[in-house]
Amino acid sequence: MAVPKMVKNGNNSLFTIHNRFCYPFGIHALKTDQNSERRIKTISARAIKDHLGKKKGVMLDIGANVGFFCHKFEDLGYYCYAIERDPATFRILEKVKIAENKKFEVINKSIFEVEFIKNVKFDVVLALNIFHHFLKRKTDYLRLKDLLRNLETAELFFEPHLYHEDQMREAYVNYTETEFIDFILSHTSLNKSELIYTAKNGRHVFKLSK
Repeated sequence: MAVPKMVKNGNNSLFTIHNRFCYPFGIHALKTDQNSERRIKTISARAIKDHLGKKKGVMLDIGANVGFFCHKFEDLGYYCYAIERDPATFRILEKVKIAENKKFEVINKSIFEVEFIKNVKFDVVLALNIFHHFLKRKTDYLRLKDLLRNLETAELFFEPHLYHEDQMREAYVNYTETEFIDFILSHTSLNKSELIYTAKNGRHVFKLSK
């Protein structure tokens, strides 16, 4: 996939990429594929912002796509880590970061390959439309359990899939929302869950905390 050319628009702090942008928090983010488009449409970024326990701190975004949450949370005072495995999406993530003159860290690896997270205590972790991908194969399912056991965070914002989605038909494990939340809580130090947003397509965003 060719990396789209970036062009400045009338606002010096904003850029366009082949005019294919969406606008969470006023930040332009490339609609790289149907999944990212769905993600943007189903996540209430305002709800996450309104439910943050701290006004600043350290944030981890797992499956960051082109980094629109990292852009916003850096503006709010967070030091952010954007984890994005897909090489083509990562190249766009880097370009947007540079164009916007942001300081957050970008890492082109699977979350399972990022060793430093075992030694960092995060204030916020975002797991939006990502964890269900790790239920599809036994190997990734076991790696997810290990990741959660080693993840230190005060709060985790979680968007699960819908149980009856076709993509989960042959998954190694498939959880309902309640089962998935219980799974996460049982493998982390978190013990509370709160529904903070319901999207039109039926997906939900939950805040998990202590």
